[in-house]
Amino acid sequence: MARFDKIREAAHINDVARKYLRLKLEGDDNGVLRCHCPRCQPNKEGRGVLTIKSTQADPKRRYFSCHKSEDWGDCISLVAHCHNISLHEAGEQLAKWCLDEDSEVSQSDSAPEPQAEKPKASKGFDPVKYARHLHQEQEDVSEFGILAELCEEVGGMGRSPKGINRGKLAIPLRKEDGTLVAYMGVDGDVIVPKEWRIA
Repeated sequence: MARFDKIREAAHINDVARKYLRLKLEGDDNGVLRCHCPRCQPNKEGRGVLTIKSTQADPKRRYFSCHKSEDWGDCISLVAHCHNISLHEAGEQLAKWCLDEDSEVSQSDSAPEPQAEKPKASKGFDPVKYARHLHQEQEDVSEFGILAELCEEVGGMGRSPKGINRGKLAIPLRKEDGTLVAYMGVDGDVIVPKEWRIA
């Protein structure tokens, strides 16, 4: 995870979108940027738009959101979404691009071509799909003693509207490479750990 932190520091999401992914962004670099999502085709409601904006808690921290797929996250998640690859693969690509790790790839080079859609498993729990339905507004999470901004920072955390965790705060559990694998439901006040990571 420390390596991912280095990537996040070295690769500003605006630069990743423009220089690495070659997205044609419109808007204010310090405000909201928009473009068509290269992976999601617009539907009848025109939802195929990808935005990049700052968090309310820290204007310097920026994240993307795709309005059709409802995916969102940092620069690593943006590459994973646009290329339909895992967070680990996206981190490896960005490390080569922005950290010059064992690669001849430079920041002037474009990103590799997106991969074809991977077949989805027909059965089993899909934690990414589950995360899309979590409620993350302040009125939804205040009873747990946390701010909505924490849900953004942790990524994929919020009040569950359904399932075994209905009415509970759903906290994401991730592998070492950042892949979301499961959720843990919590009732009552949440004591926020210093690091959201299990050794």
